[in-house]
Amino acid sequence: MVKITISVLRFFLAVTAFVCLVAGFNVRDGYAQSIETVEPLDFGEATVRRNDAVYDITIASTGSVSAGANFDYVTSGKVGVYRLTGAAPLRPITVSVSVDQQMISAGQQMVIDNFDIDAPPNTDASGEAIINIGARIRTNGNGTNYVGNSNFIALMTLTVNVL
Repeated sequence: MVKITISVLRFFLAVTAFVCLVAGFNVRDGYAQSIETVEPLDFGEATVRRNDAVYDITIASTGSVSAGANFDYVTSGKVGVYRLTGAAPLRPITVSVSVDQQMISAGQQMVIDNFDIDAPPNTDASGEAIINIGARIRTNGNGTNYVGNSNFIALMTLTVNVL
């Protein structure tokens, strides 16, 4: 398995969240698959005015971005784009993402969930597949403001099975 960074969430007050991806792949029928990051999932740069309720930012696999109340965007987020290469041609694939560690820093938490995965049902004639991944992050809504200069790190696993 290979660890690669797939996402960066940057809040204006220097609150940063890194989402690291552990890419899972297997060797099947003599093909050595790999996963590369074309464009990391990026929640952009925003400020959080208040943390008095749960607020979220959602990035769809189509690239659309929406932010709940109390988020003020400085730069918009982007969908994550990943490329599977080296697989057997025209084979079915399944794709899943799981969270191994949520984003926690300075006693505060951001939850990443609701993964939106857009992947083809099969690899193409060259054994490749482009996978778009969106997700949602949520504040905890506990009334305590997020502290600047804090790093939020989440670990996730992207698994692509070539059947």
